[in-house]
Amino acid sequence: MSVMRIVAEAVEHYGKPVEEYLVAPPIDPVFKKLAVLDRLRAHMTKAFPKLTFIISNEFPYRTHDEFTVMPVMSAPHPTNPDAMLMRRQPTQHELDKIQAALQGFDPEAPLPFLH
Repeated sequence: MSVMRIVAEAVEHYGKPVEEYLVAPPIDPVFKKLAVLDRLRAHMTKAFPKLTFIISNEFPYRTHDEFTVMPVMSAPHPTNPDAMLMRRQPTQHELDKIQAALQGFDPEAPLPFLH
């Protein structure tokens, strides 16, 4: 593969936005419940159907009062299994929209009753 093709693939791929985010909820006993984390994941998937959210209270970067959002900037190289490509850094507006959706989640809301 030529160097020019490798560079062209990297440039094309870098223009693609981040599609995956790591989310660490606040340090709060309510987020220790797996059902709450599952509801949060469903809430975010509904708000952003084209994105993937990996939500865990096991991440080291957690605070007591807000969600921590970390974009996954790397992606597999399309032709070289030993390489990774970088995604485009999300804008502050994109991160603000994600943070707003997270803040809108009510972990103590009752589950919908199914008949």
